[in-house]
Amino acid sequence: NLGVRPSFKEKNSKIHLEVHIFNFKRNIYGQEILVEFIKKTRDEQIFTSKEDLVSQIQKDESLIRHFLKVE
Repeated sequence: NLGVRPSFKEKNSKIHLEVHIFNFKRNIYGQEILVEFIKKTRDEQIFTSKEDLVSQIQKDESLIRHFLKVE
């Protein structure tokens, strides 16, 4: 996700970049990585519950795995 995370209603609407790396289990917090944008999945939206957000993330992941041909 690249955006302001509108579902969390933060006072400071800084832009955040959140990256999910498929099939990756190492802790790399604090390290530099290169992120390449390939295709936009959807616009940001506001979710009324954590469950709705998790459900949409699962749908996004399935769509992206299919697009990238990642198991």
